[in-house]
Amino acid sequence: MNIVVLCGGVGAARFLLGLQSLKVLHPEINISAIVNTGDDDIFYGQYVCPDIDTILYHLSQLHDEQRGWGRKNDTFHFVETLRQLGQDAWFNLGDKDLALNQVRTDLLSRGSTLDEVTTTLSKKLKIDNVNIIPMSNERVTTVITTDDNQKLKMQEYFVREQSQPNIAHVSYEGEHLTANKTAIKSIKNADRIIIAPSNPFLSIFPILSINEITDLLKTKRHITTAISPLIGNSAIKGPLAYNMKTLGYEINSIGIARLYKDFICNIVIDESDSELEDKINALGIKTRICPTLMDSENRRLNLASFVTDIEVLR
Repeated sequence: MNIVVLCGGVGAARFLLGLQSLKVLHPEINISAIVNTGDDDIFYGQYVCPDIDTILYHLSQLHDEQRGWGRKNDTFHFVETLRQLGQDAWFNLGDKDLALNQVRTDLLSRGSTLDEVTTTLSKKLKIDNVNIIPMSNERVTTVITTDDNQKLKMQEYFVREQSQPNIAHVSYEGEHLTANKTAIKSIKNADRIIIAPSNPFLSIFPILSINEITDLLKTKRHITTAISPLIGNSAIKGPLAYNMKTLGYEINSIGIARLYKDFICNIVIDESDSELEDKINALGIKTRICPTLMDSENRRLNLASFVTDIEVLR
């Protein structure tokens, strides 16, 4: 079975850990993760891919579980020294993280594509059970317009401003909004497509801003399932509930279903939200109900098994 996951952020990374565990039990499955690159930016002279790196670090067991981002046991001497020297170093990058980004930047400067670089880094980190695929080899930038008409790039909004400004509009901008051909091939060959429990506006819609991907996914609606990133009226992590409120969406899994209705035939919602089932079904989307909190290895594996309908043999 070829499984394709649309990804961004910590929720997606944790779900991929569940799929990774499932592959240990079922080596025949093939997992491809198409990752948001709308967050990508240049910091301290280096090309930084926050969502790709979150997934790289989780799948290589290098992530910092407490912070939720970056590498465990990292130090921050570089950015701390910049601040001591009077620089506005608001974007935190650990020293080990900087080293990985330096390798990425060097390879890109020599003409490698982001897809090729990501494959190289995956191999260096000994990730051989999930194909990590950037959504595009071209720059696509998520731009948040606030209600006072500021225009912020994703990391400016998320890190520098701590997700505080009200969002009036989100756009996805680039000179060439072109799909990574590896991503297109993986979608064409997919037996199951899953939208990970990620922030739709900041992690999934950048992927869907690429027309070639969007058009292809609409033809695959019958094999596509979304996992709601909300439990009740709250996200486990991040500003999603606040984003939905300021953009005028219903803050629950019905709102998530409406956002994805052109792309999915099923949505997985948490067991605590079972009362929403009829309203979601009325949208023409089937509901599947199970625990969606991924706070342990066993729960991540169980969710992956449930979504893919691949039995966990114990």
